[in-house]
This record gives sequence, structure tokens and C-alpha cells, in this order.
Amino acid sequence: MYIPTRSAPSVATASSRGCPDNYARGRIIGDYRRLALYGADRLIAWKKEDLAGIHGPMTEHTIRLREEVAEQIRALKKIVEMAAGYGFDVRRPAYTAAEAVQWVYFAYLACYQDQDGAAMSPGTYQASSTSTSSMTSTTAR
Repeated sequence: MYIPTRSAPSVATASSRGCPDNYARGRIIGDYRRLALYGADRLIAWKKEDLAGIHGPMTEHTIRLREEVAEQIRALKKIVEMAAGYGFDVRRPAYTAAEAVQWVYFAYLACYQDQDGAAMSPGTYQASSTSTSSMTSTTAR
């Protein structure tokens, strides 16, 4: 009977724990596209609903949760101020691809500044299924 031997010790990998690689490395990965998809006004409204929905006795957990949601609202308002300083209105959803990229960058930049450069990652962006090879230009020689 053949018993295969291992050349390296068995170590739990990120994929065996069910986490994407960047999560396993302790990186902070945010969903920065929400600002471009919904705009800050809608995100703030949703967070205010979340805050109003936190009920129950004022335990340490409840107080911490209320503080975190209130801080998220303040952070969204700061992003609006920062973007306005550059001449952009991120209170509304992005209308064009260029705006979407800019809104995502503003959200990433705000998080990066807040974390003071901690191991931040914008995540993995997948290319579209459209092949770029079909979009090459054909020039006459």
C-alpha cells in the first residue's frame, strides 16, 4: 500500500479557514463602492435608521453599538466635506464611470486617513468578462 509523504508541514491556509487571503493577513477591507452606488445621503439615512433601531437596556454592548453607528454617520459627513473641498458632490450616487471611480477613491482615502495607513486594501477588482483583445484597434498600414 502506497502512503504519500508530505514535503511540507500541514499549515492551515486562508482558503481552508474560508477567508480570502487578504482577510487572513489582517488587512482592513472595506466596501468602498457603496458611496458610488448609493451616495452619502442615502447611506447616512440608512445609518440613522440603524441607530433608531437599536433598542433594549443600555448595556455596554448597546452603548458601544450606538457609538459606532453614530461615528459612522460622522465619518460619512466628513467624506462629504472632503469631497466638496475638491469640487465633488458625493451626497448623490455617481452618474458616470469617472465619478464612480472618484467616489470609490474618496471612500478609500477617508478610510486610509482614519486608519493612519494601517494595512489597508481596496480588495480585488475583477475584470469584466468582455475580452480586451477584441477591442484592439486596427490601423491601416
